[in-house]
Amino acid sequence: MEGIHKKQPPRHQEMSARTARTWQKGALPSEKKERRTWRTRPDPFAAVWAGEIEPVLREDPGGIIQATTILEWLDKRHPDQFKHLR
Repeated sequence: MEGIHKKQPPRHQEMSARTARTWQKGALPSEKKERRTWRTRPDPFAAVWAGEIEPVLREDPGGIIQATTILEWLDKRHPDQFKHLR
């Protein structure tokens, strides 16, 4: 079985030597990214989380209640506030 070589990746998938050297020297691009500290949209549950949702979750230590059940319950308590989340 002489002369059999590993299959080479297609040319467009190879990493350039320069890129490889750069990554060997320092952090990967994903490690250089700074974490985002701002919100991209308002929190839809901010008004009801601590007073309504959190107590329900604390009463369910087994984690049996499902998110859809909580959304249905919120729909009944606040008819027009959470319909856009479905």
